[in-house]
Amino acid sequence: SHGSELVTPKRLSKGRLVQLEEEGTYECSVTGLVFEASERVLVRYSVLSWSKFGAFLHDSWKFAGPIFNVDTVNKDASVLKSIQFPHSICLADTDNDMTFSVLHIKGNRPVIEPTVDHSGSHVKWNVTSLSPVGPIIQTSQAVEHHGVVLVYKQLTPDNNSYSFHVYLGTNSASDIKELKFTLAVTKMKGYFEAFFEQHPPFKLSLIEINTEETVWSATIREGRQRSSSPSEDELAFKRTRMQDEPSEKQLLQVAKRLGKEWKQVAIFLDVTSKELDNIQTAETDVTMQKLKMLLMWKNRNSGEATARNLLESVKELDDLPNE
Repeated sequence: SHGSELVTPKRLSKGRLVQLEEEGTYECSVTGLVFEASERVLVRYSVLSWSKFGAFLHDSWKFAGPIFNVDTVNKDASVLKSIQFPHSICLADTDNDMTFSVLHIKGNRPVIEPTVDHSGSHVKWNVTSLSPVGPIIQTSQAVEHHGVVLVYKQLTPDNNSYSFHVYLGTNSASDIKELKFTLAVTKMKGYFEAFFEQHPPFKLSLIEINTEETVWSATIREGRQRSSSPSEDELAFKRTRMQDEPSEKQLLQVAKRLGKEWKQVAIFLDVTSKELDNIQTAETDVTMQKLKMLLMWKNRNSGEATARNLLESVKELDDLPNE
């Protein structure tokens, strides 16, 4: 999405190391960092904790994504022209006037520096020097983040009850892939606990308080974990399903997954603003509004309204949730 070459870094005990072979733009496949290099350079980087640097944020400044320590090995920092930092801020609400910057720690002195651009997933910063840097945002309003839910089963001595720890994190590759759920980390992060006396299956849901809209749900089932390598039969089945037209029930599941960015999805599916207004006037329930928008797309593309074509239509939309 950034017109960059995807690179896989080597893992070090204190971070990651990646060789940028020549002048160009490169995206780390693990952290989502994007480097613009002027020549061949070896880059070393690690994810830091906002618990250490968050105290430098005052007034209406808030963190917008992970903070990184980036360094070039045996070369001046100037060989990196720019870095794009992944952020998790939801930009679907256009009424919320927000300004991106970066917090740059120079020595022990925090400096707020301007950015040159941002997208639905990244904040671009022209390199001045290399030391801890992370994307921040200035707004007087509450900030919504794209999120991920991690559920861990808590073992009980008698095995007669079911206790789960539910963690909420930002939907950032850096946060998810760098996360180490050791005992020390889980004590720091905090969690919700879900306790069940009955046997699985049962359903866990997260519900938006103001709208009572379900933003995430999952069914907890008992059984062994499936292999991470699907069989040829499973792959063939998935390919076939992608070619089928989704049913109204399946589109309802898609509608439930969409958040505030659903109107942007409508634009990518060629639903006009007037048609959106008509849908909202005729239907008060937000989930049903989303469903009717998707059904309008399906009816207009009869015979070609497959799951694959739906995915292709919205693949350029940065704010779309992974689900």
